[in-house]
Amino acid sequence: MITKLLSRSVTSVRAISTTAPAASALPVRLDELQGWMRDRYPSFKANASQIELLSSPSDFQKKFREGIENATRSIYISTLYIGEEQHQLIDLLQRRLDERKDLTLTILADYNRCTRQTPAHSSASLMAPLTKRFGGRVRVFLYKPNTKLGALERLIPPRFKEGFGTQHTKIYCFDDNVLLSGANINTSYFTDRQDRYMHISAHPRLTEYMRSFVEQLARFSHKLSCTDDSVQPATYELAWNNDEPAHAYGEKARIEVENFNQSFRCTDEQEGDTTIYPLIQAGLWGVRQEEEAVKYLLEAVNGIPGAKLDITSGYFSLGEAYKRRIINSRVPTSIIAASPHANGFLGSKGVSGRIPEAYTHLESKFFKSCVKYGRATTLSLKEWRKDGWTYHCKGIWIRNEKDDEDCMVTFIGSSNLSGRSSDLDLELSFLMLTESESLGDKLKAELEDLDEHSSSVNQATFDDSTRKVSLFTRFLLWIGIDKML
Repeated sequence: MITKLLSRSVTSVRAISTTAPAASALPVRLDELQGWMRDRYPSFKANASQIELLSSPSDFQKKFREGIENATRSIYISTLYIGEEQHQLIDLLQRRLDERKDLTLTILADYNRCTRQTPAHSSASLMAPLTKRFGGRVRVFLYKPNTKLGALERLIPPRFKEGFGTQHTKIYCFDDNVLLSGANINTSYFTDRQDRYMHISAHPRLTEYMRSFVEQLARFSHKLSCTDDSVQPATYELAWNNDEPAHAYGEKARIEVENFNQSFRCTDEQEGDTTIYPLIQAGLWGVRQEEEAVKYLLEAVNGIPGAKLDITSGYFSLGEAYKRRIINSRVPTSIIAASPHANGFLGSKGVSGRIPEAYTHLESKFFKSCVKYGRATTLSLKEWRKDGWTYHCKGIWIRNEKDDEDCMVTFIGSSNLSGRSSDLDLELSFLMLTESESLGDKLKAELEDLDEHSSSVNQATFDDSTRKVSLFTRFLLWIGIDKML
């Protein structure tokens, strides 16, 4: 649907080839980019004074806990999972629910990730007692992708099921305040796993969108209920929350998400120097808002005089459509990926221990493509490393070098900008355009903080013996495991 609108309304968007593009006929002014976005997606105005950028996992934990402690009406948590060790967090939620008898809690997480340790302690067994203690005031929903694997699913080990798609959105709403991030809720994300974090305060309409989004996804999820909280771990059951068969709901979900999206397309009467566009990606349902917007953005940047493009992904496996546009561009570009030492799978047992190697291979292939098509002179590839830390940041920034590199645009959220993000996972990300100099400076400072722990890579990096990719890892990529990365 979006593609048809694009072809009818934006004749200046051209197909991308594997050679350098001709001069772009895309927007040269920020307001033209605004217009393209506003014609297609819900938009929310805000002032820079409402937006706070956090810089560290400890800041994220503090703001997250403050949100719970100050909530009076509702808490909405959408995340991949809550770590099974997060007993203090569950205690905090319980205390706040005891204090505020009219407070409600809604959690949306991933089915496979939250249940894979069962019957041992799991995220599901950790959350289940809250549903029994507080009844209808606490609802927990676990999303399971409609992969259509059928009976084959039973043969797949629990951990590998996540490779076929997850509930990957991360939004944390406390009354009229929302915390956007790519971070999940466990100890490492609170201590030594670097991500991005943006807090938006006092925005009832944006948080209404977030709550409604979670409610939409809950309709296509399994509802968690506790069967016995007197044992450890607590036992639970999961019930499908829709009248459509659990294996065949994709088309119904697509229609409902499009209707939901349309319901928030009304004119935003608020004033503000910053505009926020939520973008839903659910490739399994045929919903591709993020993909269409990012593809357009990567073309539009060619028509913005003095633009500079910055991209990061902790799991660097760019989707093919994004990769082509980046390589074909001549806009000065900097990309930060995770060093193998900062990859969250480093040291994992079994096949997952091969994942850092796999990303090295994909990163090396991308670098060689940049060299082949003459992009290496205008594109800088870097790796982030900080001793004892892992890297989970993802996003896009567009700066204007002619205005002392003030940041005009950023893309933040759950997506790793990979093929998996586009095709398999359920994602919610946000494109933000600002005219605020102060917010632009903060976004620039955010980039500088990431760059401080980054170092440039070149062919010698990948030729080093420490970056050797085994034949087994190459074989796994050859048979298609890269589609799950």
